[in-house]
Amino acid sequence: MTMFPHAATVPLVGVAQGAFDDYLASQKNRTRLFAGSVAAEPGIQTRVAESAADLDAARLTLFRNFAELTDTAAAGEEFAPALLARVDRDRVLASRYAVAAVDRVFANAGARALSLDNPIQRAWRDVHAGAAHPASAPDAPLTTYGALAFGIEPAATLT
Repeated sequence: MTMFPHAATVPLVGVAQGAFDDYLASQKNRTRLFAGSVAAEPGIQTRVAESAADLDAARLTLFRNFAELTDTAAAGEEFAPALLARVDRDRVLASRYAVAAVDRVFANAGARALSLDNPIQRAWRDVHAGAAHPASAPDAPLTTYGALAFGIEPAATLT
């Protein structure tokens, strides 16, 4: 059960990355009627940087956790409660990062993003649907991590 909930989270990060890539491709040469290149706008560039950072944070925390879980299991050691709490916390936050990244590019993609044949629209729906999965429910994982950080026995059960 330590890894199983990630089956609902990892694809969200991939879908969000796909939406980000589609956004970049669709906006790179886009121009506004009276304002010039969309890609040259500082606000657009800022949102691209923020979304890229969210996706990096999601991927890097998941990769770090998978590596540590694998190393711990390979050594035949038990998973420490602090590790399990961090893994669960990061899984929930990776879902949030994916949603934030997609929300940001979707909001800036223009009215074309609403078209049913637009991949950004599809990614937006898929990420929001996936984030509604119980594996992304924040209360138990985040309060467990917070309780352990304070040295308090968590009320929730660690996976």
